Amino acid sequence: MYFEKMLPLEQKYLYDELITPSLRRGDFDAKPMVLLLGQFSTGKTSFVRYLTKKNYPGIRIGPEPTTDKFIAIMYGEDERIIPGNALSLDLDKPFTFASNLGNGFLTKFEASFTPSEILKTLTFIDTPGILSGEKQRLREYDFPECAKWFANNSDMIILIFDGFKLDISDEVKEVIKALHGNSHKIKLVLNKADQLTSQQLLKVYGSLMWSLGKIIDTPENIRVYIGSFWEQPYKNSENEKFFISEERELIEDLHNLPKNSILRKISELVKRAKFLKSHIFTLEFLRNQIPTFGREKKQQQLCENIRDVFEEISKIRKFPITDFPSPSCYGKSLWEKDWNRMPPLNERVVQLLDEILTRDLPNFMSMVSPELMDVNLNEIDNPFDETDNLEWTIPQEFRDQMRRIWNDLSPNGEPLGGGQLKNKMMETGATRDQLKLIWKLVDLDKTGKLDEDLFILAMYLSKEAAMGNVPNDGPLPALLIPPSRRLQ
Repeated sequence: MYFEKMLPLEQKYLYDELITPSLRRGDFDAKPMVLLLGQFSTGKTSFVRYLTKKNYPGIRIGPEPTTDKFIAIMYGEDERIIPGNALSLDLDKPFTFASNLGNGFLTKFEASFTPSEILKTLTFIDTPGILSGEKQRLREYDFPECAKWFANNSDMIILIFDGFKLDISDEVKEVIKALHGNSHKIKLVLNKADQLTSQQLLKVYGSLMWSLGKIIDTPENIRVYIGSFWEQPYKNSENEKFFISEERELIEDLHNLPKNSILRKISELVKRAKFLKSHIFTLEFLRNQIPTFGREKKQQQLCENIRDVFEEISKIRKFPITDFPSPSCYGKSLWEKDWNRMPPLNERVVQLLDEILTRDLPNFMSMVSPELMDVNLNEIDNPFDETDNLEWTIPQEFRDQMRRIWNDLSPNGEPLGGGQLKNKMMETGATRDQLKLIWKLVDLDKTGKLDEDLFILAMYLSKEAAMGNVPNDGPLPALLIPPSRRLQ
């Protein structure tokens, strides 16, 4: 569907030049990626070795900055290293984008292949330690920009901190800010915790969360895994059981990534299709604004005020403003292009865009992940099945967070109305129009009140809408419906 319908439209309407490069086969076939970020010597490389249970080609571990490259650790029967320039040309790998980050990055990027069991389903991205001051700026590439691309295309982002290095420098803040829009993927690892007493650990944890709370833009609590992720015995064994439990939960969360990855890819494809639609209508709007004389001046004015252009198109076409790309990046890219290359919009293109969003993408979801559409629906039809055992597509960690919030809002467990839940839902960042639609979708009883499970569903859809994944105005997919409601 993408290569037959969306890609030709992207190329015709300069989407790949103005917004983001075209997708390749490797982008669809890629295993879930786990991005590791942190200051130097916090244990990122040791963390990968601990999980893969072996050294991989090119590994270097030491107390000073050792990893000076972005390294994709991938599965391979034969151990080998492929340099960045070759990776950027391999259409079967999800790294063709790398050429856009410049030759300075390509010389500091490579893939390391090794036969490790966990790498059969995951790819780890080890990164250079974030440096302080001038050393960070002397790198031959834009570190935050590179981290941003990997973050956008990763399924999990792990920020690793050393209990003895809690200084969050300006450079660390800059990298974390580059993760904007991906806060739902972020997990924290407080490493080398075995070197701390319980009292010290409590203080370090509190200090870390207080510092990060001012930087990471999320209303939710971020999961923190506390332990010592390397092969050596614990130096302080008083928290050994706790560390082992944390490790198990981390491993379990990593093993769950593949089944959630397909949903993320579909979500990203839906977002891409919405961006494409708004982009095509934006080009048509701009073409109609250019006069016969004074073209360059008018073009500059439109680029400088592209945010206003988006808002006007949003009102005319009834598009959510979240369906438009970043105004600052878009305006700059637009100014550099020859506007004479902008093709006119025709009715067939409008029909094709509607087909993609209303028919092809839903069909694509059922085709690439039939178990989400068929297996559980069959189970739902059986009144003797245990509904609690049916998988709910909302992540367990998010559910747990929302249940804690619900317990504060409704200590007696009574359903709550819109007036009582309005502020909490607005904290997600979704617009009023989006929240209005979401309330309509989740108020299954049509009573104007939500119980605990419906509240969790409402918060999940609100959070997704704030990130650009606005639900359709129609029946909810089967696996979004709370299991307790599927037999009603």
